[in-house]
Amino acid sequence: MVLGFLSGTGSLLLQPDFSQSYDDEIAGELRGLQSELRVVKRMNDARKERLANIATDRLAYQDYLEMLDDLNRQISSGYQRIIKAQQKALSGGKKKKGPGQKDSDAAAEVAKARNLVIEVTEGLQKVIEVRNQFKEVRSPSHRSKN
Repeated sequence: MVLGFLSGTGSLLLQPDFSQSYDDEIAGELRGLQSELRVVKRMNDARKERLANIATDRLAYQDYLEMLDDLNRQISSGYQRIIKAQQKALSGGKKKKGPGQKDSDAAAEVAKARNLVIEVTEGLQKVIEVRNQFKEVRSPSHRSKN
């Protein structure tokens, strides 16, 4: 197979000489735009890499917050269960002050409620320890901009 230019009769005229760097107007413009495109592409690649790093950090921070919120919900739920059980035990099944109950009895119940000591269960204590360790080990290096 021979490359070249064909005349109208189909005969080969001449082989093009690619060793010369002759550019017409369009080829010169294309070369200039290609070099400009390379510069813009390098800049965009650098920006994309920076944004990818920022996105990765932000996703890791979101995961950290979700895990921390889950641990906080577990702790809060545990304390609510303990307080509810202790309040139920203090009331002894009694309702509000009735006709047969004296003011001093109601005042004693209020005093007991004020001095309520929360006894933390072993399971809740473990969750609290896990949360504290999690905050020490996984604490993010940046803070959320709220």
